[in-house]
Amino acid sequence: MLIFVWQNVRYLGILKRCHMEPSKVFENRSFVERVRGRAADVFFSLLLLLCMLIPFQPRIYKFLQPFSLSLINPGWHLPPYFEVHLDIFISDFVILLLVFYGLKKSLMQWKSFWEGENKFLSLFLLISLASIIHSPFATYPLPYWRWMHLVLPAGLFFLLSRYRIEEGSFSKIAQAVLAASLLECAIAIPQYFLQHSLGLKVLGEPTLMGRHYLGSHFPMSDGSVWIFDRLFYGVRQHFFVIRAYGTLPHPNILGGFMVLGLIMTYYLWGQGKKRGLLSGAIALQVFCLFITYSRSALYAAGFVTVVWVLLTSLKEKKISALVWVAGGSFLLSLGLLYPQLFERGGVVSYNAVAQSSDALRLTVQDVGIAMLRAHPLLGIGFNNYMLAFPTFAQGPSLPATYIHNLYLHLGVEVGILGVLSFLIFCFLVLKKGWEHRQSAEVLTCLCVFVAFLCIGLVDFYPLCAQQARLIFFLSAGLVMSMTRYFGSRQSR
Repeated sequence: MLIFVWQNVRYLGILKRCHMEPSKVFENRSFVERVRGRAADVFFSLLLLLCMLIPFQPRIYKFLQPFSLSLINPGWHLPPYFEVHLDIFISDFVILLLVFYGLKKSLMQWKSFWEGENKFLSLFLLISLASIIHSPFATYPLPYWRWMHLVLPAGLFFLLSRYRIEEGSFSKIAQAVLAASLLECAIAIPQYFLQHSLGLKVLGEPTLMGRHYLGSHFPMSDGSVWIFDRLFYGVRQHFFVIRAYGTLPHPNILGGFMVLGLIMTYYLWGQGKKRGLLSGAIALQVFCLFITYSRSALYAAGFVTVVWVLLTSLKEKKISALVWVAGGSFLLSLGLLYPQLFERGGVVSYNAVAQSSDALRLTVQDVGIAMLRAHPLLGIGFNNYMLAFPTFAQGPSLPATYIHNLYLHLGVEVGILGVLSFLIFCFLVLKKGWEHRQSAEVLTCLCVFVAFLCIGLVDFYPLCAQQARLIFFLSAGLVMSMTRYFGSRQSR
């Protein structure tokens, strides 16, 4: 990873713009231009590092544990399932360095927070803060800490929306994401076949099977994990299948990251270089996507793949050969995992497992609607959903579960005003990206953004998990950055 970043530090941007040998690049430039060039290299290298770190985000909280517990008022009755620990992530420090660069270079100014689509994101963040202040837990520091973890990735958007990433540099971002995605496949696939953790907690890998804990799984009568177990009479000792996590906190989030990796690979494949290797990378990532058994990620990946291929084919006036590579990869993974997909439900069947999951989600959505009706304007307070859940739950037997709809979840926590500001922000980003969809770079970022908006219809993690927040705001920021570049190029 460090070697990859160092190579980009040496050769990024300047060589492409000047078409000179490394020893001659700076000979004809002033001292100020050299310093600015080096600073731009450092900024872009930090951005590449952030892209590679997205799936490798171990949650650091143990050294803050005594302080976290000391913040709890003894008179409060916090639910046992409520997460009380303050935490930090490696990406927090990288984003802070990027923001510091933006402030130093005047990329982020006060007025930039209130221009165009930025003002609606700023308004959403301010309303989220106001919802905490207005809530019964206004004196509890934890919601403010969680709010800051929303502000930091949003700061990445503010920064990228003012930063012009040139066309040739985007391929470096795609390569960084692909490298991280393939590394994630190298962890998740052995993990799935072993049905156990690989001992990579330092990279963020969760515990899949413990004495009193079992990771996300579904019943499988013979314990088989793919079709060859049945063909060759493979025998396993358990009667369930644990879904692949990789180094992410949940299989659904791994599925979301695989969607990002796939779309970035489509872009690189479209550049016409090393298509044989990239075709293999697509097949590997599709298989990794399937073993997460994330229905939302599978449907989102299929949808944006069709969109990417269709719009690319219309622009090139011919059917892209990518349709055979992507379609073949999906069909191959479907064949290899068909028995498991059938038992999982929701993809090739709709069985009791899927029905039970959907019934719980619908019931929890009813609880969320009751919360929204009780607190329509500012909600119950950002990050306070689990605190308010026992009050609104329909009976003691209902397990505490997040609302699997991002927009309803936001409405419950920050109210109608907050979710409306967020939706307007998303619409303006989509509009700007659609206007420049002829660019392969903009189309790629737009597809990632659309995929996560679609996932948000049936899941809550696009804004509630650190890794997903990074992808969401990174893709939105890249849409604005690339449209800024192509808009300036067209005006010349």
